[in-house]
Amino acid sequence: MSLTEARKKIFQLSDNVQKAANYYILTENGRARTVLLSADDFDSCMETMDVIRECPGILEDAKQLEKDIKSGVAKKYISLEEILVKEGYLDKKILNKKNAISNKPNRKGTKTA
Repeated sequence: MSLTEARKKIFQLSDNVQKAANYYILTENGRARTVLLSADDFDSCMETMDVIRECPGILEDAKQLEKDIKSGVAKKYISLEEILVKEGYLDKKILNKKNAISNKPNRKGTKTA
């Protein structure tokens, strides 16, 4: 949409971009010039770019994790508790206590943290 046309409909466009994944590419002389999107979508994009900048291999890691889950290799991954014990943030004795973090459901059928 041209900038001139967008100027005439700015309030309507602002309402429309509030819906999930709606945005407009605004043009000037037929060339993309500006993108209009909701503040929430903008924040999400910025956060995603920050994560990718801080963790450049995260996309490859996610793809590898998917493969590992499908192949069953992920079952051999160590748990959060094991990492915390190894790094000295958690005492091994705490793992056996009632409120310990676990990825296994308890026997009473309630969810664990």
